[in-house]
Amino acid sequence: CISDGIRVPPAIYFKINKVQTALVMKLHGPSLKELQKKYGGSFSSITICLLADQIILLLQHIHDHYYIHRDIKPHNFVIGFKQTSKLYIVDFGLAKCYKKSENYKAHNKYIMGKKMMGTPVFVSINTHMGIEQSCRDDLESLGYLLLYLYLGKLPWQRSHIGDKTIKYNQIFTEKMALDVKSLCSNLSNTFQRYFKYVYN
Repeated sequence: CISDGIRVPPAIYFKINKVQTALVMKLHGPSLKELQKKYGGSFSSITICLLADQIILLLQHIHDHYYIHRDIKPHNFVIGFKQTSKLYIVDFGLAKCYKKSENYKAHNKYIMGKKMMGTPVFVSINTHMGIEQSCRDDLESLGYLLLYLYLGKLPWQRSHIGDKTIKYNQIFTEKMALDVKSLCSNLSNTFQRYFKYVYN
């Protein structure tokens, strides 16, 4: 079970009917999105490193249970209600099993032409290209999330573009041209190496 009460809040209630799916979890504190607004729109480099450390462990826990989250964004990470230094991951509405056993051959096949799943601003380049998602896509999305929390806004966030197709194509184009080195100039080289790792 993914929910361990330590990294993923335990489910209190779950029900599916013909119209809706309901999942109730234990109450937690504000999300990273809410905290970002509260503290001026961006976080310090030290805070980013501390968040990265916790989120990587959260994703490792999910991936170790053969699931990918597929919707990594600041809204889906919340702090504890009392333990405010502790981070939890929520919203598994788009989560998907990527393999059914420890056997490497059981991993989902490489498929193209897939519908985009996730929040366009944060999804991976492969997701834009319609490629079946895997663990690396969660990690790439995490990179964009951390950049967003550090910069306050990503280069491809264009709220004035109304047409979704044009907007998504613009986001994809700018992600492809992303200059991590210049954007991360005030962060440690570790962050640049992280992007190099997930891109490869």
